[in-house]
Amino acid sequence: MQIHLCSSTKGASKEPPQTPTSLTKRQVKKKVKSLTTQPQVMTAQRNHLRDRIILVAEGSLDNRLDHRPNSSCEKLKMEHQQVMSDLQNFKNENMEASQNLSELTKEKVFLCDLQSRLLMEQAQLQKKLDMLRQEKENLLEDWVLLKYHLGDLQVLSKDQEETSDLQNQQQQVGQAAGSQLGQHHLLM
Repeated sequence: MQIHLCSSTKGASKEPPQTPTSLTKRQVKKKVKSLTTQPQVMTAQRNHLRDRIILVAEGSLDNRLDHRPNSSCEKLKMEHQQVMSDLQNFKNENMEASQNLSELTKEKVFLCDLQSRLLMEQAQLQKKLDMLRQEKENLLEDWVLLKYHLGDLQVLSKDQEETSDLQNQQQQVGQAAGSQLGQHHLLM
């Protein structure tokens, strides 16, 4: 059976085509090349059209990748899903870390303020303590001085008592002598 390839829609004739007898080598090469590439192109077109018919018949013309399972494509899809899941996890962790950092920063500021206030209070208390120590030293000096003066006053008081006792005795002696003289005058 002889197949004729032509682009016209007329029926194929059963007679062999007439070949010119005087063809140049270039024309022969061109004709041979054309005759060898035409079947290859037609085979590729036929395969493509057959694949399209199968896809249309199955109703998945738009899903050509799904028609033939491709393990590398499925693997890439799974890796993509894993990467997207990891990315979401990283976003969540980043947000949580950011919130923790914000809270820690607030806490640090609070603690720094508290430390400053405590240092100021400590300085004030240290000044007050120094003043109380100085006051204590002054009071101790005053106490020592008062104790010394108390000793002096006790000596003076004792001397006064002795002087007063002597004066009382002298008065009593004088009064006793005066009353005896008065009685002596009265008697006389």
